[in-house]
Amino acid sequence: MNTRFAAFALFALLTLIGHTGNASFPDNMPVESTNLQKVGEGTFRWMFFKVYTGAYYQDAGNLEAAALEDVAKCLELRYNVGITAEQFRKSGDSILRRNLDEATWERIEERLGQLNAAYRNVEKGDRYALVYSPGTGTT
Repeated sequence: MNTRFAAFALFALLTLIGHTGNASFPDNMPVESTNLQKVGEGTFRWMFFKVYTGAYYQDAGNLEAAALEDVAKCLELRYNVGITAEQFRKSGDSILRRNLDEATWERIEERLGQLNAAYRNVEKGDRYALVYSPGTGTT
């Protein structure tokens, strides 16, 4: 399993559960030769601000599989405010540190650093999409 995507998927699921969003996300997303189905959509809020709205997609043929299993998946986020790459890194690391045991954190820390290095500043309206395909990895 691609641990970088698993960590980010866990982060996203923790922030999306229980929230509803208003961004426009399609019900299905074709990725390579796989059809991904939207599993959930929600808005992450910080204080009074709607920071981003996101949708989590998973292989339509493997919807019963847990999000951290080795199945095709995608996380797409639409930002409602500007966020710096450093803010991404700090908030993601903070949330993961609170939700992972020390052994898991140590196992993913190096790869998470590689993912963090890919972050770029975003402006209102920008979208990020992380796609994981078994055998290919994360794009």
